[in-house]
Amino acid sequence: MAWTYDQNFDDLNLGDLNGQDNWSADVAWDVQNSVVQGGTKAISAIAGTSNKNANRTINNSIAGNVVLYMRSNSNSGSQNGATFRCRDNTLTGRFEVRFAQNSTNLQLVGTTAITLVSGFSPDTWYKVEIEYDTVAGTARARVNDGSWSSSVTMTGSGDITDLFIQINDSGSPIGTYYFDTIYDATPPAVNSNFLFLFS
Repeated sequence: MAWTYDQNFDDLNLGDLNGQDNWSADVAWDVQNSVVQGGTKAISAIAGTSNKNANRTINNSIAGNVVLYMRSNSNSGSQNGATFRCRDNTLTGRFEVRFAQNSTNLQLVGTTAITLVSGFSPDTWYKVEIEYDTVAGTARARVNDGSWSSSVTMTGSGDITDLFIQINDSGSPIGTYYFDTIYDATPPAVNSNFLFLFS
């Protein structure tokens, strides 16, 4: 099954994300309408001295493509800024994309990390598309419809069943982080009978 969760946050109420659309979230995570990628609302949180976590379960996803938009108003500080992580039913991360402030890079992470953007720009929305296959255990990504990265090997095992967003308190993370417009971008399956008609 392809990616199973679409959300642009426009239908949620302004204020705490926790409790809306089945999200369980630290009080730091808000639905706001000041900085948005598209539509009228997005979610955001300010880094601090403790982890700022938000998660929700999603219907099982085995392989597909997911698109999300992410943004930071700072590329200083240290350690990981903000992470979008897809987890299995044991809540082990399979893969993630993150603003890694210790290197000011936007990365795709599995058992290793691949730089997608070297020196990301503050106050800029990045469209990130991840293509993943939980059976093969691989994921790759591209930014702003550019070239695909090489693949990383996933950690964990099993289907994607949980979506986890975090601002990590390790080191000295600073800034405000935003996420918006999460959706399925899995290409349609090719009908082999249709191809046969034109072969």
